[in-house]
Amino acid sequence: MAGFESESRLVKLGEMGLDTNGEVPRQTISKIYENSFLLPLTTLVIPAGVNHSDWDRRHNQKAREIVDKKIRLLTEIIPAAWYDGNLALHNFTSPRLQAKINDPGNMDHGASHLNRYGNNFRALLPYTTDVVNLPVNDLRDFVIAGEMGVLHDHAEIDALREESSLDNIKEVHAHLGAVNAAGVVRAMRLQGVAIDERVEKLVFYAIYNHSYPLRDGLNKEGEVSIQGVLERYPDAFRHFPLLEETERLLKQSGGSLEKIDVSLKEKQDIFMARLLLRDVYSADKRDSMVPPFLAILRTLFTDQNRPFCESDIKLHMAKLEKFLAPGYKPNERDFTTDLDRIMFEFIRDYRAEGMSGFAVEWLGASMTRKWEYAVMITESLASRDFSLVNRKFDEYANSLWDEYFREAVGISESVVKMKGEKLLVALFGLERQRHSAIELMQKKSAIKVIPAGNLSQLYDKIVTANRLPLLRQHAPFPDDLLHVFEVDDLPI
Repeated sequence: MAGFESESRLVKLGEMGLDTNGEVPRQTISKIYENSFLLPLTTLVIPAGVNHSDWDRRHNQKAREIVDKKIRLLTEIIPAAWYDGNLALHNFTSPRLQAKINDPGNMDHGASHLNRYGNNFRALLPYTTDVVNLPVNDLRDFVIAGEMGVLHDHAEIDALREESSLDNIKEVHAHLGAVNAAGVVRAMRLQGVAIDERVEKLVFYAIYNHSYPLRDGLNKEGEVSIQGVLERYPDAFRHFPLLEETERLLKQSGGSLEKIDVSLKEKQDIFMARLLLRDVYSADKRDSMVPPFLAILRTLFTDQNRPFCESDIKLHMAKLEKFLAPGYKPNERDFTTDLDRIMFEFIRDYRAEGMSGFAVEWLGASMTRKWEYAVMITESLASRDFSLVNRKFDEYANSLWDEYFREAVGISESVVKMKGEKLLVALFGLERQRHSAIELMQKKSAIKVIPAGNLSQLYDKIVTANRLPLLRQHAPFPDDLLHVFEVDDLPI
């Protein structure tokens, strides 16, 4: 098995771009901030004139402290944590798994999704009052743990799906992904990266529960063990090679997965863990809606052998009744078609699952647009006309060019060159995704689909269920690529 054989040596802090204390240098932090969407985001979050001495004296001390905290969050804490997350993704994940993540054809859980997850999480933070109100040290640990959430789908990406024991991949990938993430953080700490032990516990909890946050998943007071998870899945190392690779990396520094204590005892730690779960979940689930067309494609790619929909609308109406029933808990076996999964994403009560009001509102317009695309794709499959796919990917490519030119203003020639190189990689990835999407549409179109006009029955029932009144409030809008620009992978 390919693992870390070619890179088995311990990497020194300097080679990771860190200082002798294992921290991200100030210069690097500034570059990340200045060359990413964090800079323009600051102008949206911070009131005009806040840094001036004549700032309105009517603002009380608490208000000024909050603003100062947001500035520090955007200019210092997020960029440093972003860098740490990038180290986890590239220095502490095997080249074998990185290749699977970076495969441009991997649209559902690959690099595109992970980049958007990261940007969604970063953009969410300054708008989340409970996060901003955390003491600075707690805030640093919280944000680093959130950046480590980039590891949340690694187990699903790496799963050997032909194995029969992987029927419930959603639950399995969350639980074993949590084990892997805690192991990666411990490996980083053992090699001198300045991360608090608490981050292991926080990220474990968040990833463990990120698929279904209503299923708490932890016992009383957050008591759960990595050893217990591995005992529950005795073939985990065989099904998920990444676990073996992370264990090997840990042993280089005298560590082991089973030596990591992820139990949560302190009331503040439990509060932070549940808050982190909400925000990791919010950032992840936003990618099921935004950008809305790509979100539809992600659902299709999740199971390429699954039919898009039934041939009879009555079958979907019956399934929708089941989803809307009080106490319904999601079961992957219920989603026998892509449309089943799309319907469930529309009626799942994100507010009841802990999403903040801001995060829910953030979904509204995209949800309306996504349903329009569901209708369009149904028409495309029935007619075998895939011009919609080509048109949308042309739009995404143009958006990448527009963003590149916007960001290229007023920065050094070397940074412009770096962004140009990233742009070319992103454009190449888009073309690969376009080709993969058309191939998948051709495959799905071979199965008879319901008339697109019949989908209005489903939509009307979803709206009247009133799980998300936002569906009524928002008119169609252009696809939103704000905060998901893929060239912002690590902008230095």
